[in-house]
Amino acid sequence: QVFRNDSPELKANQQLNRMFRHYLEHVLSLETDRSLILYVVLEHEIKDIALQHSRRIVADTSQSSGTLDRVVTCLGRFGDKSDIPKLQALLQDERITNSWSRGQGKPLVRTQLRDRALAMLIHLVGKQPADFGFELTVAAEKVVFQPYSCGFETDEQREQAHKNWRKWWDENGDRFAEK
Repeated sequence: QVFRNDSPELKANQQLNRMFRHYLEHVLSLETDRSLILYVVLEHEIKDIALQHSRRIVADTSQSSGTLDRVVTCLGRFGDKSDIPKLQALLQDERITNSWSRGQGKPLVRTQLRDRALAMLIHLVGKQPADFGFELTVAAEKVVFQPYSCGFETDEQREQAHKNWRKWWDENGDRFAEK
């Protein structure tokens, strides 16, 4: 907790904090898979670094789905309405980010990057994923929703949730447009 922006220990450990932040900035500037470092900035709630790099990385579709999943999480957790177009740009990305089984012969739940982007869009506009057709989302403090829980058992469920969003956005999106 030493590295949280609002941590009481921050003042006592400013030199260590600066070194840690400098290290994170350096690693995020490298042309590597940034997923682990983005995890660290999420875990330690380093909003400025998370947003600066996520806003830069989000358009780079050559990044792994895992990295973009973390980018989406950073934008959804720390972002604002200016990040909505960045997330909307990922609503066609069908790469799988998570898959899991609820057991007992139930269908496999698959989460695509576009599903995570949609869940974060819904969060940014102050709505709940369940209102759009997400049936499995689990809230989580550090990542808004557990990444695995933003998926669907069927493509029909997924398409319906995305369709519900498009309808809602067509009716309400102008309220979120940058002025």
